[in-house]
Amino acid sequence: MEKEKNIDIEKEVETVGEILRNARLKSGKTISDVADDLCIRKVYLTAIEEMDFNHIPEMPYGLGFIRSYAHYLGLNSDRIVTSYKQVESAKNSNKFDDADDAVVASKPSFRHILIGIIGLAILVAAWLFISVRREQEPVFETDKVAVVAEPEIIDDVNEKDEVAAEEEVSEEDAEDQDK
Repeated sequence: MEKEKNIDIEKEVETVGEILRNARLKSGKTISDVADDLCIRKVYLTAIEEMDFNHIPEMPYGLGFIRSYAHYLGLNSDRIVTSYKQVESAKNSNKFDDADDAVVASKPSFRHILIGIIGLAILVAAWLFISVRREQEPVFETDKVAVVAEPEIIDDVNEKDEVAAEEEVSEEDAEDQDK
């Protein structure tokens, strides 16, 4: 019964979004007018008025938008932001409570285990196939020897001797001819 009383009280109290919407309607402004004046997208202003927490930007942007919207409408922006923070923290705490209840330990199904075993078997078979194939490949023969021509050795000393010997021979020939 206490829960029912709390729900009824919450329904009677205006939400932050309703306060902002009512103030906007009293001032005769449309969402488009406010969006143009504040440079805030209509989607965000609509989400704030509807208290759609999934589409209100994360902090600090969401709080900044709410503060600017309240100030624009001539409302006490600090009070509006404080009210919004209280509602948002209550929503977040409920979200975490629900999440704790929803966590259930599960074990892998037979299908997942079977897929894992088949995948592992394929990997092992591929590894064995590659390793056996490498053993069967011929090894390159290293017995072939390339024939390399012997380098020509130029000996400066021998050339000088040959030149000197030729000069001696030609001098001797010249002497023989003179005789």
